[in-house]
Amino acid sequence: MIRVDLGKLVKDGDRRNYFRVCPAAAEPVVIKTSIGEFKIIEISGGGCRLPAAAAPGLKGSVVLELPAGKKSAKGSRIPLQVRVANHSVESVGVEFIELAKSHRELICDYVLRREIELARQKRAQKLQ
Repeated sequence: MIRVDLGKLVKDGDRRNYFRVCPAAAEPVVIKTSIGEFKIIEISGGGCRLPAAAAPGLKGSVVLELPAGKKSAKGSRIPLQVRVANHSVESVGVEFIELAKSHRELICDYVLRREIELARQKRAQKLQ
């Protein structure tokens, strides 16, 4: 069993309510907007970061697609209401608003699974 010290995963002074992770390249997390589909750069239970090109499509509703996990063998399609939190030339920060508790739990479950996967990879590298 691998023990994860979540305190070490958070940068000093980070006051976020939810941990954030980068999705696996092999299993991308995407948001479908009115202008196309965009791979998420980082995700947490409170929001995500997308490429800047996604910004024009982030008005109104979007759909988040998570890879398969414990609670959903086929993956999850989560309808979202979003708000642009910040925007730069490289990326756009998005806040999930009015998110159903069950949907937030699916997202947080994905983030936790990904954190554990990253911790296992890091430990395996140390053991080599």
